Amino acid sequence: MSIKQIRAFVAVASAENFSKAAKMLNVSTSALSLTVQELERRVGQKLFERTTRTVTLTEAGATFLPVADRLLGEFARAIDDVARYPDMPRQTVRIGASQHFMNLVIPHVLKGLTVEHPNISIRLWEGTTHDMVSRIAGGELDFGITTLWSSIGSVDSTPLIDDRLGVLTSAYSALAEADEPLSWRDLRGQTMVSFGIGAGTRERVERDPHIGGMISQSLHEASSLAGLSALIESGAGSAITAALTAENFNEKRFRFIPLANPVAWRTNYLVTPKDKARSPLVFDAITALTTQLERFDNRPHMRAHSPDWIAVH
Repeated sequence: MSIKQIRAFVAVASAENFSKAAKMLNVSTSALSLTVQELERRVGQKLFERTTRTVTLTEAGATFLPVADRLLGEFARAIDDVARYPDMPRQTVRIGASQHFMNLVIPHVLKGLTVEHPNISIRLWEGTTHDMVSRIAGGELDFGITTLWSSIGSVDSTPLIDDRLGVLTSAYSALAEADEPLSWRDLRGQTMVSFGIGAGTRERVERDPHIGGMISQSLHEASSLAGLSALIESGAGSAITAALTAENFNEKRFRFIPLANPVAWRTNYLVTPKDKARSPLVFDAITALTTQLERFDNRPHMRAHSPDWIAVH
């Protein structure tokens, strides 16, 4: 599929007439018609209903139109960026983060970074621990913030902040009535929900020999904080999570209760490519990150590691 074909499709859809669209594009009507036919063969769908008087979008064409508009817009912006590149040199920082960090910490990091580096280009990626480590090891990300169950030889990892594990439940559930930390054994028989396989906190719990066998297997799974929120608030179950993640949930609708017997913590790590020197931009981004983490130190159920040591490590 070519930009020429997409541009032809959008022009005909806008003009609702091949002759008018051809004038807009400065091509012959026959050439435009041929281009649209090539596109229809490429996608295997008829995009226009044609009569001697009217040209209207088919259902497939109407579905494709907003996508085509977006593609043309992105193409135009890409060409513009290339044209302006000599006058606007950009440095790129590529950051991966788990969802709770993306919501709570990364916006504050980027706010200062974009002021200090006005020509910065930012690439954010959100995903599971396994996917993130793979992307960092492969050089696709400059650094990431995630949980690790054990050290991984293909990347360097430095502890950032610890947060205590607990149960996140609906404010209207029976568990929410607890005034003291719950025991892991109190969760036996409770319906549990969780993130999918590959999520760091889930792996932290399931692979821990002291607590992994004390809770029921999750009945429902979600791939995002929004999905987890929907499951818990609907009454489908409660989730094992950690204090920092629980910060994303409204205190009036949800309740986070720390777990004891044993007390267990999750460690969030700064993960970087193995033995790779950091650019000044990446160094500034990590420094901004560690400064933001000071906000969470000494909060209930949280403890930050030394930010000065992290920034220069």
